[in-house]
Amino acid sequence: MPSPLPSALSDGVDKRETLRGLRRALRKVRASGRLSDHEKDLVLRLRVSRERIAEEAGSLEACAQCAASYPLPASTWAGGYCCSGRTEALFDEIELAALGGASTRPRHLRPPPSPAAGCIFRGARGCSLPPVHRPNKCLRYLCVDAQRELHARGGLDLVEALCRDNEHQFEQLARVRLARLEASFCEELARRVF
Repeated sequence: MPSPLPSALSDGVDKRETLRGLRRALRKVRASGRLSDHEKDLVLRLRVSRERIAEEAGSLEACAQCAASYPLPASTWAGGYCCSGRTEALFDEIELAALGGASTRPRHLRPPPSPAAGCIFRGARGCSLPPVHRPNKCLRYLCVDAQRELHARGGLDLVEALCRDNEHQFEQLARVRLARLEASFCEELARRVF
């Protein structure tokens, strides 16, 4: 599915324009129609899931220093190498639907005051977004170093199970949303034709 953000926006050149584009995309997805009861249930379950993953994973030392050995711009901050990618790759239409349907509003999307080094929400202290306002894929991703650290703490199995459950719910949301939008399109087309 194509990203709702133009790819040129999040190249680190103009953080404000990227933020404006992301907020516009969130407003557009929120305005695109009411969620079905099944979608509402899924987006609320995903919100709880994001919080639970963050709570169980806790603060990971691996995440605080993983980017230090990479070239710029990834090494601008010592941590968060996985966050040094492009913003629009993280906030696709389904992620925005999941976030917007569960209470994320444009005002919640606040980047740190520092220069962009990948995702506009990545800063010297990690992600500026609380877990409830982060894309699901950000909470699910566990690099090898994070897995090792969680394993050493005895929490890897639980966190991986929570991540699998989150991914399953997210995939369900994508299917249910697509089916609703297709049915709505067909109904609108039928009204126009007949």
